[in-house]
Amino acid sequence: YHIASKHALYRADKADPLLSEKRARATIRAAFDLSLELLRTKLGTGAPRLLAGFYTLGHAPPSGVGLDLGCAAAGLAREEWEPMLVQAHRLSLAERSPARPAETSDPAWCVHPLLAQLMRERCSVQEVVQRMTGWFLARLPKSPAGQEADQRKRRHEVQDESDALALWLALLPAEEAGMVSSRAWDFAVSCGPYQVWLAWTGRALSAARDPVVRDSLLWMRANVAVRAGALEEALRAAEEKGRVAQELGWPR
Repeated sequence: YHIASKHALYRADKADPLLSEKRARATIRAAFDLSLELLRTKLGTGAPRLLAGFYTLGHAPPSGVGLDLGCAAAGLAREEWEPMLVQAHRLSLAERSPARPAETSDPAWCVHPLLAQLMRERCSVQEVVQRMTGWFLARLPKSPAGQEADQRKRRHEVQDESDALALWLALLPAEEAGMVSSRAWDFAVSCGPYQVWLAWTGRALSAARDPVVRDSLLWMRANVAVRAGALEEALRAAEEKGRVAQELGWPR
């Protein structure tokens, strides 16, 4: 029983024939609902918008996301996101991820997998992916000459979010493959993770029909495969790229 919220969970009766695994899961869900309702009361007048942002953590990888990517995915400013995470942590709804060192300047935050399941029901994955696309595409492209320091900073930020990168690519709509491959190929070839990019280019190629998009994906796939040591796959991609380029009338 929580005095502040006036909500209660009733003690389970062992003689109840409905007491089963499903009943236990329903009890856990009710407990999460109580905690989320208490968080709502602590967030004040902006609670609906802030809670909507908090629910996006349900779509994060189990290892969590850093503050910067978390803000972007939630559509919130950092001065809103951080205090809310502190409140959620006090209620045992969010925790610092052990996957990232505590002393890092951008700590990662995560939620329990069961809570994440509940939060995903209340948050559109399409909106989260769209916001993540904006965050990643602002950091993946190669910088112009003379901006190498800025490029290193941006690339380190992406590398810190490698689990989120893999998740984002897995959820990325097929129609965005051409845009992503044209902007991300240099990062993919230089930084990896190569198996993640190989898997993504394979999925993207299976859906891509535009020859220009296929050419871009095959170029990326061939180069990533070389870096990954998958030389037979690199050769297949290069040969297919040659055929596509001939169809497009690109002699080079």
